[in-house]
Amino acid sequence: SYPDYDEEPPGPDDYDGYKVGSRYMVICKDTLNVRTKAEVSDSAAIVTELNPGTQFICDSLTRDSEQNIWMRIHEPVSGWIAAKYRGEKYVGEGIEPKTIDGYSVGENYKVVAKKGLNVRRGTGKNYSIVKSIPYGTVVRCYDVAIGSDGNTWVRISDKEQQWCAAHYNGDYYLK
Repeated sequence: SYPDYDEEPPGPDDYDGYKVGSRYMVICKDTLNVRTKAEVSDSAAIVTELNPGTQFICDSLTRDSEQNIWMRIHEPVSGWIAAKYRGEKYVGEGIEPKTIDGYSVGENYKVVAKKGLNVRRGTGKNYSIVKSIPYGTVVRCYDVAIGSDGNTWVRISDKEQQWCAAHYNGDYYLK
């Protein structure tokens, strides 16, 4: 006997091509709710919302009583998202993370600059300093770019233009 199913649980082919362990991304126009349960109800609280383009790995799949397809994710947050709900797809195939100079979008890095690291509004020292982050701080890479100065810069905010030098004039500030 399997929970929530009268027969054997559905196999991977029963999930419209979605597969556990594959990379996906939010493809709807608006944000996508992350819930505590694989259902839309008062008992399935919304944990947070994912912006369009957010990528993640599918940890498990299930269908609810209305045959909607739900994915369990753990990054960037833990919870359930509707991959296909009432016939509409909210999740599509992901793309390999952008990588430049060994820095990849979606990865975490540690500040290894002994004096800490300045965070700027853009990819260069000509941009104003927003704040400083101390040595040992772990930051997430939301984008990576080569600045006009030829150095590698990492964006550390998913909502704002907050960039720090990752590899600058031969020195590595994030590892």
